[in-house]
Amino acid sequence: GNGAGGRKPQAPAKGADAEVAITVSFDEAMFGSERPLQLNIGGEPRQFTVRIPPGIATGKRLRVKGEGHRGATGKGDLNLLVTVLPDSRFERQADDLHTQVAVKPSTLMLGGSVEVETLQGRKSLKVAAGTSTDKLVRIRHQGAPVLGKPGQHGDLYVRLVVAGSTSLSDEQRSAAEALRNAGL
Repeated sequence: GNGAGGRKPQAPAKGADAEVAITVSFDEAMFGSERPLQLNIGGEPRQFTVRIPPGIATGKRLRVKGEGHRGATGKGDLNLLVTVLPDSRFERQADDLHTQVAVKPSTLMLGGSVEVETLQGRKSLKVAAGTSTDKLVRIRHQGAPVLGKPGQHGDLYVRLVVAGSTSLSDEQRSAAEALRNAGL
């Protein structure tokens, strides 16, 4: 090299880069996947497999070398503009995931545990006695994978919301009235 660090101007004979939008599922973005693609680039059908890395996010580009437009001396690159589909269980904020779980009023008052959906399956989450509703509980390292950093994850934030049961049994109603009379 010449050590100047300057980029060599691209030979104009090389094909232009192409850009194609692709949509990936939430699970593909979380766990990574191999995705076979069939694209038409400059009127030329292409088939190849693209590796979707764990932690990819909407707005990121995946670069596939040599799959762009054909030019005199070779093909340009292909940029895949990614959109990650939303998921009903989790809301993603950067590398963190947010979810919510319904908790019985008695569990919030007396403590206990509640089942929480995580990327790794269901986990039991301890609820301290006297926990207020709408409290955010953080489960470390159970969030989205950090792009390009294998084994690293953000955190999962669980919002505890009261499981509202409008139809109370007689027993539950009198228990609730007793609570109210006791000032709770």
